[in-house]
Amino acid sequence: MPRYAPLASRLILGLFLASCGGATYKCTDRMGCLEISPGRSIVIGVILANTGKYALTWTDILENMEQAIADKGDISGHPIELVQQTSDCTPESAQIAALELANHSDLVAVIGPTCPAETEIAAPILIDAGIAMLSPVPDPKSAYALTVQALSEIEQIAIPQPDQTIYIPRQVLLATINPVESAMYHP
Repeated sequence: MPRYAPLASRLILGLFLASCGGATYKCTDRMGCLEISPGRSIVIGVILANTGKYALTWTDILENMEQAIADKGDISGHPIELVQQTSDCTPESAQIAALELANHSDLVAVIGPTCPAETEIAAPILIDAGIAMLSPVPDPKSAYALTVQALSEIEQIAIPQPDQTIYIPRQVLLATINPVESAMYHP
C-alpha cells in the first residue's frame, strides 16, 4: 500500500462529506488545513535573487510566474495572488525571505528560491510553517512550469465548500508537491 494512501483516503472522505451538502469539512490533516474564505485570494510566494548572475533574469522569471497565474485565472473561484521576496544568494537573505513568507498567514506554497544553495536554508523554515516549496527557479521557462505545477496541484487537493470556502490540507499538499520535503516535517 502506498505510504500516502491514508492521506488520500481522508481527502476522498472529506470531499465526499463536503459534497453531501449538510456536512461541513473537518480537517484531519496532521499539519492542519488552510481555510480560504469566499472572496479571499490563494496566495503563492516566491523567493527570487535579484543580484549577481540573476540580476538580468529575475524580472523575466517574475513576469513568467505572473503570466502562469494570469493563464490559470483562479482556483475554485478564488483569485491567485503572488507575494515576492528578494534575496542575494546568501544564507542570510534566504533566511530573511523564508521567515517573511512563513509569517504570511494565507500563504499556500512557495516557488524558489532562485539560488540552489538557499534552498537548504529556506526549506526547513517554510516546511515547519506548513508551507510547501518547489525549487529552485533557475530561469524564466522553469518559473512558468513550476507555477503551473503548483497551481495544478493546489487545485487538485483543494476541498471546495458550498459557500465558496476552500480548504487546503497542508500535509497532503506538501506530500504532493515535494514528498522529500514532506519527510522533513517534525510537528
